[in-house]
Amino acid sequence: MAAVEPKGYTRIGPALRHSKSLISKRSMQNKWVILLSDGKPNDYDKYEGRYGVADVKQALREMHEFHINTYAVAIESTARYYLPQMFGQNHYNILSHPEMLLQSLTTLYQRIQNH
Repeated sequence: MAAVEPKGYTRIGPALRHSKSLISKRSMQNKWVILLSDGKPNDYDKYEGRYGVADVKQALREMHEFHINTYAVAIESTARYYLPQMFGQNHYNILSHPEMLLQSLTTLYQRIQNH
């Protein structure tokens, strides 16, 4: 993970909708989608800024209608500008170093177990 760098474009909304279409067919009661991302919605066709944030928020609303829980983890300092707007309080974690990922996921797993 230490070698991973943000590159290219991140269309978060469509990725969440695709996840919803796959997981909503499952009969499990406790459904989660965990997003690992740089946290910035963007693409070459103006999928960025307020439009990108609004699209992600809409995709998250659609997931919650199907009782799918969501959580985002980002290893990127600029994620602090986007993740709070999109995922809301207590539904994301911004890591300063990739080495923090294991502890972050362990904490999330414990939270899911108690959910």
